[in-house]
Amino acid sequence: MRHMKTLPLLITFVLVAGATARAEEIVRDPALIETMPIQGVTLAMTPEDAFNHLYALGYRAGDITIYSEWGEGGLDLVRGEPISPEGETWMSIGRARGRLAHISETYNRPRQHFDTQAEIEAVQDHFGVARDHPKCYVNDHGTGVCRVADAQEDANLVFGINAFPTMIMRYASRNKELTETLE
Repeated sequence: MRHMKTLPLLITFVLVAGATARAEEIVRDPALIETMPIQGVTLAMTPEDAFNHLYALGYRAGDITIYSEWGEGGLDLVRGEPISPEGETWMSIGRARGRLAHISETYNRPRQHFDTQAEIEAVQDHFGVARDHPKCYVNDHGTGVCRVADAQEDANLVFGINAFPTMIMRYASRNKELTETLE
């Protein structure tokens, strides 16, 4: 049943990834994708380091309080509350073959809007993407999007962000191991 909570995040991931996958990819070195942080967690980290980092930030995963209690596949963690000024953040991490296979974040902050321009610029800076790139930008309505992959076709490593004034969705995955985290 734990994976049922992950289902909305994965559906969002698939829709976002699918919508942007049809367009020409922004291709970057795999090491850059592996080191792009989401709440301080990167695909380059061990699953244990990722869990401990998120737990230290105040994220909780139900009754799981230490890494050794995490069973197979994915894990959902939450911090905050929807009505609090800092909002609520849902993180999902999954592991396969002893390493992180996916990281996703849905961060809702209705009371204090995000600076979507700054969020997209941080991604552009990390990946060396031009400010005026048509696939990595903020539109006139204050929403932004960017997706980077390690190959034009059959990409394994991807990072993406959808930024809205009240919500940020970020994801990073090893596509060829992602499905293993659902087992």
